[in-house]
Amino acid sequence: FIDDDALASPTWLEELVRVFEAEGPTCGGVGGLVVNENDPQRAVQAMNNTINTLGEPVEWHVAPSGFNVPDADEFTFFMGANMAFRRAAILAAGGFDETYRYPFEDADLSVQVIKAGYRLFHHPRAVVHHRPAPSHNRRDAHDPGYQAFARHQMYFALKFSKRPVPACVRG
Repeated sequence: FIDDDALASPTWLEELVRVFEAEGPTCGGVGGLVVNENDPQRAVQAMNNTINTLGEPVEWHVAPSGFNVPDADEFTFFMGANMAFRRAAILAAGGFDETYRYPFEDADLSVQVIKAGYRLFHHPRAVVHHRPAPSHNRRDAHDPGYQAFARHQMYFALKFSKRPVPACVRG
């Protein structure tokens, strides 16, 4: 999966496939580095992402994450601009949850794939150059659409958190 406002590096697909082949059938997905081309410094937008059960993302870590435990409180996840999943893993996860439009559909699928017993891997050489474009949720390149973000984060927390509902609402 790649966003319509992103451009993959020439070896992107080869790099993703290389990890699937090396890790074998328990590899449910591979994601890569996302560079924000709208940022003057071309900042890293996503690398080694994790998300907790309240939907609080850590969009980049210096070292690769290993958060692939189905009953954990924090999980590896991919940014939708740069992710690939094994078809069997998507089916085992029940597919995309259509309650989401944007954002969190990528994190939800990532967590569901892990909960289905697969592992996810980040690969720094699978690079995508992203130019976040305006959309129905994002009025410009620097406005992530906070209303949709809050709505989907709450749904994500209610779906995955082991906390009681009032604790999810308070955060």
